[in-house]
Amino acid sequence: MVDEELLREEQEYILKNFPNVSSPDPSVYEVRLRAEGGRVEELANEGVWPFTQYVRWHRARIEVGFLYPYRPPEVTWLTDIDHPNIIPRKKGKVCLSILGKGWRPTYRLSAVMNGLYFLLQDPNPYSAYPNKRCRNAAMILYLHGFPLHRPPTGRWVKCPRCSSDVLIIGNEGRCLKCGTRIVL
Repeated sequence: MVDEELLREEQEYILKNFPNVSSPDPSVYEVRLRAEGGRVEELANEGVWPFTQYVRWHRARIEVGFLYPYRPPEVTWLTDIDHPNIIPRKKGKVCLSILGKGWRPTYRLSAVMNGLYFLLQDPNPYSAYPNKRCRNAAMILYLHGFPLHRPPTGRWVKCPRCSSDVLIIGNEGRCLKCGTRIVL
Protein backbone atom coordinates (compact mmCIF):
# COMPACT_ATOMS: atom_id res chain seq x y z
CA MET A 1 0.00 0.00 0.00
CA VAL A 2 1.34 3.44 -0.96
CA ASP A 3 2.22 5.79 1.89
CA GLU A 4 0.50 9.00 0.71
CA GLU A 5 2.28 11.14 3.29
CA LEU A 6 5.69 9.85 2.16
CA LEU A 7 4.79 10.60 -1.47
CA ARG A 8 3.74 14.16 -0.64
CA GLU A 9 6.93 14.76 1.37
CA GLU A 10 9.03 13.44 -1.50
CA GLN A 11 7.15 15.53 -4.04
CA GLU A 12 7.76 18.67 -1.98
CA TYR A 13 11.46 17.84 -1.64
CA ILE A 14 11.91 17.03 -5.34
CA LEU A 15 10.14 20.17 -6.57
CA LYS A 16 12.19 22.32 -4.20
CA ASN A 17 15.58 20.79 -5.00
CA PHE A 18 15.32 19.77 -8.65
CA PRO A 19 14.31 22.84 -10.70
CA ASN A 20 13.88 20.90 -13.96
CA VAL A 21 11.29 18.51 -12.56
CA SER A 22 7.52 18.86 -12.65
CA SER A 23 5.00 16.65 -10.91
CA PRO A 24 1.27 16.72 -11.66
CA ASP A 25 0.72 14.35 -8.73
CA PRO A 26 3.04 12.69 -6.16
CA SER A 27 3.33 9.48 -8.18
CA VAL A 28 4.37 10.96 -11.56
CA TYR A 29 7.41 13.09 -12.38
CA GLU A 30 8.59 14.68 -15.62
CA VAL A 31 12.33 15.31 -15.60
CA ARG A 32 14.29 17.60 -17.95
CA LEU A 33 18.00 16.87 -17.92
CA ARG A 34 21.23 17.07 -19.87
CA ALA A 35 24.93 16.48 -19.34
CA GLU A 36 26.77 19.60 -18.31
CA GLY A 37 30.50 20.07 -17.95
CA GLY A 38 33.18 17.44 -17.64
CA ARG A 39 34.44 15.00 -20.24
CA VAL A 40 31.03 14.55 -21.93
CA GLU A 41 30.75 18.26 -22.69
CA GLU A 42 34.36 18.39 -23.93
CA LEU A 43 33.70 15.55 -26.38
CA ALA A 44 30.38 17.10 -27.45
CA ASN A 45 32.16 20.38 -28.19
CA GLU A 46 34.58 18.41 -30.38
CA GLY A 47 31.56 17.03 -32.28
CA VAL A 48 31.99 13.41 -31.15
CA TRP A 49 28.84 11.29 -31.44
CA PRO A 50 26.97 10.26 -29.23
CA PHE A 51 28.23 12.86 -26.74
CA THR A 52 26.67 15.56 -28.90
CA GLN A 53 23.30 14.10 -27.91
CA TYR A 54 23.99 13.94 -24.17
CA VAL A 55 24.40 17.72 -23.84
CA ARG A 56 20.97 18.36 -25.40
CA TRP A 57 17.88 18.61 -23.23
CA HIS A 58 16.16 15.28 -22.62
CA ARG A 59 12.96 14.28 -20.88
CA ALA A 60 12.21 11.27 -18.73
CA ARG A 61 9.11 10.19 -16.86
CA ILE A 62 9.22 8.55 -13.44
CA GLU A 63 6.17 6.67 -12.19
CA VAL A 64 5.82 5.48 -8.62
CA GLY A 65 3.85 2.27 -8.31
CA PHE A 66 1.54 0.90 -5.68
CA LEU A 67 4.33 -0.96 -3.83
CA TYR A 68 6.70 2.03 -3.53
CA PRO A 69 9.04 2.28 -1.61
CA TYR A 70 9.32 -1.52 -1.53
CA ARG A 71 9.58 -1.63 -5.33
CA PRO A 72 11.51 0.90 -7.42
CA PRO A 73 9.73 3.43 -9.61
CA GLU A 74 9.58 2.83 -13.38
CA VAL A 75 11.40 5.21 -15.71
CA THR A 76 10.64 5.92 -19.35
CA TRP A 77 13.12 8.00 -21.38
CA LEU A 78 10.90 10.16 -23.57
CA THR A 79 13.37 11.76 -26.00
CA ASP A 80 15.46 10.08 -28.69
CA ILE A 81 18.99 9.20 -27.62
CA ASP A 82 21.77 6.79 -28.59
CA HIS A 83 22.91 5.58 -25.19
CA PRO A 84 24.09 2.15 -24.07
CA ASN A 85 21.90 2.15 -20.97
CA ILE A 86 18.68 3.63 -22.39
CA ILE A 87 16.09 2.47 -24.89
CA PRO A 88 13.97 5.55 -25.64
CA ARG A 89 10.19 5.49 -25.27
CA LYS A 90 10.08 2.04 -23.64
CA LYS A 91 8.87 1.88 -20.07
CA GLY A 92 11.42 0.36 -17.71
CA LYS A 93 14.29 0.41 -20.25
CA VAL A 94 16.65 2.66 -18.34
CA CYS A 95 19.52 0.59 -16.95
CA LEU A 96 20.32 2.04 -13.57
CA SER A 97 21.27 -0.37 -10.80
CA ILE A 98 18.96 1.20 -8.25
CA LEU A 99 15.99 0.67 -10.57
CA GLY A 100 16.55 -3.08 -10.41
CA LYS A 101 18.19 -5.44 -7.95
CA GLY A 102 20.06 -2.55 -6.35
CA TRP A 103 16.85 -0.91 -5.10
CA ARG A 104 16.39 -0.59 -1.33
CA PRO A 105 13.21 0.65 0.41
CA THR A 106 15.34 3.32 2.08
CA TYR A 107 16.09 4.96 -1.28
CA ARG A 108 14.08 7.95 -2.33
CA LEU A 109 13.19 9.56 -5.65
CA SER A 110 16.10 11.99 -5.31
CA ALA A 111 18.46 9.00 -5.75
CA VAL A 112 16.68 8.12 -9.00
CA MET A 113 16.90 11.74 -10.21
CA ASN A 114 20.63 11.85 -9.46
CA GLY A 115 21.11 8.47 -11.14
CA LEU A 116 19.51 9.76 -14.35
CA TYR A 117 21.85 12.76 -14.41
CA PHE A 118 24.77 10.41 -13.77
CA LEU A 119 23.77 8.25 -16.77
CA LEU A 120 24.40 11.24 -19.03
CA GLN A 121 27.63 12.29 -17.32
CA ASP A 122 29.22 8.83 -17.06
CA PRO A 123 27.45 6.25 -19.25
CA ASN A 124 28.42 2.61 -18.76
CA PRO A 125 29.26 0.80 -22.02
CA TYR A 126 29.63 -2.52 -20.15
CA SER A 127 25.93 -2.84 -19.35
CA ALA A 128 24.62 -1.92 -22.80
CA TYR A 129 21.23 -3.14 -23.88
CA PRO A 130 21.57 -5.76 -26.65
CA ASN A 131 20.43 -3.67 -29.59
CA LYS A 132 22.34 -1.98 -32.37
CA ARG A 133 21.95 1.62 -31.22
CA CYS A 134 22.98 0.83 -27.66
CA ARG A 135 25.95 -1.31 -28.72
CA ASN A 136 27.22 1.28 -31.23
CA ALA A 137 27.08 3.98 -28.57
CA ALA A 138 28.83 1.65 -26.11
CA MET A 139 31.69 1.10 -28.54
CA ILE A 140 32.34 4.83 -28.94
CA LEU A 141 32.06 5.43 -25.20
CA TYR A 142 34.59 2.72 -24.50
CA LEU A 143 36.99 4.16 -27.07
CA HIS A 144 36.83 7.50 -25.23
CA GLY A 145 37.57 6.06 -21.80
CA PHE A 146 34.11 5.54 -20.36
CA PRO A 147 33.02 4.71 -17.79
CA LEU A 148 35.04 7.37 -16.01
CA HIS A 149 34.37 6.11 -12.47
CA ARG A 150 34.10 2.33 -12.82
CA PRO A 151 36.67 -0.33 -13.69
CA PRO A 152 36.45 -1.78 -17.21
CA THR A 153 34.90 -5.21 -17.68
CA GLY A 154 34.84 -5.54 -21.48
CA ARG A 155 37.60 -7.07 -23.56
CA TRP A 156 39.17 -6.44 -26.92
CA VAL A 157 39.67 -8.98 -29.70
CA LYS A 158 40.94 -8.74 -33.28
CA CYS A 159 38.37 -8.76 -36.07
CA PRO A 160 38.93 -11.93 -38.11
CA ARG A 161 38.04 -10.08 -41.31
CA CYS A 162 40.05 -6.85 -41.14
CA SER A 163 42.22 -7.22 -37.98
CA SER A 164 40.77 -4.10 -36.31
CA ASP A 165 40.33 -4.07 -32.56
CA VAL A 166 36.76 -4.88 -31.48
CA LEU A 167 35.28 -4.38 -28.02
CA ILE A 168 33.42 -7.43 -26.75
CA ILE A 169 30.75 -6.65 -24.17
CA GLY A 170 29.15 -9.74 -22.77
CA ASN A 171 29.76 -12.34 -25.48
CA GLU A 172 29.49 -10.28 -28.66
CA GLY A 173 30.68 -7.18 -30.48
CA ARG A 174 30.74 -5.61 -33.94
CA CYS A 175 33.72 -4.28 -35.87
CA LEU A 176 33.31 -0.55 -36.46
CA LYS A 177 35.54 -0.70 -39.54
CA CYS A 178 34.04 -3.58 -41.57
CA GLY A 179 30.81 -4.34 -39.69
CA THR A 180 31.63 -7.97 -38.94
CA ARG A 181 29.66 -9.35 -35.99
CA ILE A 182 31.82 -11.32 -33.56
CA VAL A 183 30.26 -13.76 -31.11
CA LEU A 184 32.40 -15.60 -28.59
